[in-house]
Amino acid sequence: MINKKQQRLQYWQNVLEQQKASGLAKKKFCEINNLKLHQFKYYYCRSRQPLRQATLKETAVSTSFAPVKIATPARESADYFSLLLPGNIHCCVPFNFDPSGLKMLLKVLQS
Repeated sequence: MINKKQQRLQYWQNVLEQQKASGLAKKKFCEINNLKLHQFKYYYCRSRQPLRQATLKETAVSTSFAPVKIATPARESADYFSLLLPGNIHCCVPFNFDPSGLKMLLKVLQS
């Protein structure tokens, strides 16, 4: 047996599909069908929420930080700095290396 909440959700899902099929603007559709626009918008946003959450999960980027060990230069006038990345990846980067290039390099090395 379907409870009231499920019936209401099904009703609004049908209304949303009818509006989309009609090609009318949301406001005009609500006026013609004696619907409250704020309720329509509520269920419209609610119907898109699972899609938005799925999209966020697909595009989620790890927010954790990788440990970075800064190596001491072998000489005082080093022209580069060293990065030791997870997976025992050692990378020597010249000081004049483009920051955006370094960012792309780190993405490649960490993938």
